[in-house]
Amino acid sequence: MRSQITARLLATLILFSTSLAASEPFQTSPGQYVGGGLVGTVVGLGLGHAIQGRWTNDGWVFTLLEVLSGGAIGAGAGWWVYTNKTIEAAADKGNVDTKSQLMSYIGPVALTGVGTLLFFSFKVWEIVDVWAGASPVSNNKPAINLETSAYLKPKSFWGEPNFAISPNGVSFAVSFF
Repeated sequence: MRSQITARLLATLILFSTSLAASEPFQTSPGQYVGGGLVGTVVGLGLGHAIQGRWTNDGWVFTLLEVLSGGAIGAGAGWWVYTNKTIEAAADKGNVDTKSQLMSYIGPVALTGVGTLLFFSFKVWEIVDVWAGASPVSNNKPAINLETSAYLKPKSFWGEPNFAISPNGVSFAVSFF
């Protein structure tokens, strides 16, 4: 069951990433391109995409994935601290089993390691996307082509987030197809 869920999640991410890669570069002003590229490279979390004006297109993916992988790192570190305290308490009572002590660290180390590997993989993907996914246009041309701007979002069968701020409030929705 777990392997089926993992396979479906992996297939979803691969299909989604290919839909992102297949889209044409988003047109933005040179200042937004450079500023978004620098913020996306240094800070990450989709903020560079937001500066470039394309967070709802694909920046939200990096926000979500980097937060989740950072959570895995934090959970692994917390699990390691808990395991260490448990082993220390057992050692104080005289219950010392070196093999079980070493085995109890496998889970926390694996979770922290996988979270770290995923975080840096997503970070590299974000840096490439923040620079290659947008293209600067000269200042005497409009930054966004109003005729095609609604069609710049990649088509996806898995859902597409929509985020809007209006005088009446904030709205968020996921539309399919």
